[in-house]
Amino acid sequence: MTGPVILIVIGLIFLLGNLHLISWGKLGMWFAHYWPLLLILWGVLKLVEHYQAKQEGVRPPGIGAGGVVLLIFLVIAGLTASQFNRGNWN
Repeated sequence: MTGPVILIVIGLIFLLGNLHLISWGKLGMWFAHYWPLLLILWGVLKLVEHYQAKQEGVRPPGIGAGGVVLLIFLVIAGLTASQFNRGNWN
């Protein structure tokens, strides 16, 4: 369930950017401020998957190698965006 949700969110962000409903600059500022919320959302989705698997009596899914790579990329990108946002660009 986590993978499709992530793809949908990324797709919506790019769609809104391409339709000029949000500017890429504002999107970057939003990401720089709120990227930890993506980690929290991902954790909540993984908890829901875990409890759902327990109720069905099956083994809960792990995070997987792709999830680890995505997590590392998200943290690096978030920290980088936060540092760029703190700089004085004038």
